[in-house]
Amino acid sequence: RKLDMWDFPYAGLGLLRSVFETSAVKFMVRHQRYDEMHKWFIARRRKEGAKIASDQEDKQIPTTEEMLAFFHNHPNVWGVPAQNHLKHSVSKMASHAKLMNSALHNAFQQIATSKAIEIRDEVFPLVRHLIEK
Repeated sequence: RKLDMWDFPYAGLGLLRSVFETSAVKFMVRHQRYDEMHKWFIARRRKEGAKIASDQEDKQIPTTEEMLAFFHNHPNVWGVPAQNHLKHSVSKMASHAKLMNSALHNAFQQIATSKAIEIRDEVFPLVRHLIEK
């Protein structure tokens, strides 16, 4: 709560991504749709050529990008009132995922504080919905 995105943009983006990942999984479990997402991303990985043994399926966890792709392809997960509003936020998060990953894993990636704040503001409605609903 005391982490100021203005002073710590990299840490803020890392925290934002972690909160998204955790709250997305909890949201799907809470709404009894995690199995649906799990089957979807396993099938997607196999379609892309990944070799996943049947006994290893349960140990697989979705990446941020896979969660976002699932949400993009299944807007009904949000319910009727929210699905049109969150569609935009999901698209924004997906467009920023590559930059967020690069900032977190590449020590030489430069990110302007204003860009980090812009990302936070665009992603906030999605993360808030995942936590509150």
